[in-house]
Amino acid sequence: MSSINMQTLNERKEELDEFFAELVQTYLDDAKKLIADVASAVDAVDANAVRESAHALKSSSGYMGADKVVELSARLETMGREGNLAEASALCAELTQELADACQVLETQMQPA
Repeated sequence: MSSINMQTLNERKEELDEFFAELVQTYLDDAKKLIADVASAVDAVDANAVRESAHALKSSSGYMGADKVVELSARLETMGREGNLAEASALCAELTQELADACQVLETQMQPA
């Protein structure tokens, strides 16, 4: 399975036309901060911060078609909401790798067709 839902991404390309590359770059920049926030919250065992940061990453990733990032972020968000972070560190590591994969795909899509 690709890290990016190409149908969703192609819809964004059509919607945004010449602004698409700018959107992707903004996502790439924001995603780096958001995953750092998630990791910091997990390390601090701060359930509320895990919930908030995972939610923010989930929302922006959904718009970009990063479906697996959305799924993993949603799981972390639920863990934070429930205050159960026992598996959060392993899930955060998986999310970090999946996000890196998604960002790599997005970078290739920034090039003009």
